[in-house]
Amino acid sequence: LELELVKNAEIIFTTLSSSGRQIFSRLSERKCVKFETVLIDEACQASEVSVLQPLMYGCRKCVLVGDPQQLPATVLSLKAKEHQMERSLFERLQHASCPVHMLMVQYRMHPEIRHFPSDHFYEGKLQDGDCILQRADPPFYSHSLLKPYIFFDVDQGRELRMGGRSLSNQAEADLAAALYVSLQKTLKELEWSEPVSVGVITPYREQRNCLKKTFKSVCGEAKAGEVFIETVDSFQGRQLDVVMLSCVRASFARSGIGFVGDIRRLNVAITRAQLALWVLGDAATLGLSPTWRALIEDAERRRRIIPNASARSLFPEQFRPSDPRPQPGQQPLEPAQPPAVWPSDPRQSAGAMPNPMGQAQRAQSVSQPNAEADPHSRAMAAWSEGA
Repeated sequence: LELELVKNAEIIFTTLSSSGRQIFSRLSERKCVKFETVLIDEACQASEVSVLQPLMYGCRKCVLVGDPQQLPATVLSLKAKEHQMERSLFERLQHASCPVHMLMVQYRMHPEIRHFPSDHFYEGKLQDGDCILQRADPPFYSHSLLKPYIFFDVDQGRELRMGGRSLSNQAEADLAAALYVSLQKTLKELEWSEPVSVGVITPYREQRNCLKKTFKSVCGEAKAGEVFIETVDSFQGRQLDVVMLSCVRASFARSGIGFVGDIRRLNVAITRAQLALWVLGDAATLGLSPTWRALIEDAERRRRIIPNASARSLFPEQFRPSDPRPQPGQQPLEPAQPPAVWPSDPRQSAGAMPNPMGQAQRAQSVSQPNAEADPHSRAMAAWSEGA
């Protein structure tokens, strides 16, 4: 029955690995069906070897669709990487000067989000589709900290290595949860009924676990379950209305940022959001990477940076000073009470002594806000000046 269905089908959809099933070779051997045209989507995320399989059944025309500026095939062996085993057939043909047609109209990102990846990764060629230009702004943009594109400089957060090689950053997890609470509160106050999908992505598995625990503690298990929390690598090809990117890397040593500096991983991370992208990271540490430095400088020019960002300083209304700080695993407050975030105080955990080098770097690149000014009014003023 399966053989007859495939034999009579005009179009067959399959994964690359499934194209190696016996049914396809049987059809080819019997000369019942020849797959003369093969179209491979996400071709830049597939190794050359895996792409060759569907080309064995009489292919005369092959169309490869993909983005060489995003993540390649997953290859764990360092030896294999040395021999370019993660390179795709798309990249090989492109480097061999085969014709490549670039699709320049994008139908996902708000123009504020599209700005940097277009300029930095695609030579400024990306254009906004009509559906983007005509899309009405969501009401939560009225909040000073919930704009389409913001870099939150979490300069007091610190990366922690909890065994193994993965890292976490509690200060960024706390701020992500506080932003989500504020977003939900704003939507409720504005009586917005349309669903807004929210995700938090991060390069590190340990930070993914930290984020999930933090959201459950702050929002409760049911609400936390509505937030998509995953690693950047597993999120390629997906999109959500609001995406928060937790970068994690932050240390006094300023020794580097590891694979967070991979430009393809960065490109994937900052192009998943449709309505809002909020980047949470330590500007001084991330700025060690040329690409990240370019992103931070671009955000500074456009006045899209919130300096000295933390959950407690930006959202003081979510904290009740008289109450002890909840601990991980403790039940969240009752719905009738204001939500509370439980950040570990980075100033205590990292030591009270500031990093002179970090301060000097920020003094050159980020204008310090008036310490007495309200954080919401400072953010609105910065946005208005850069708009």
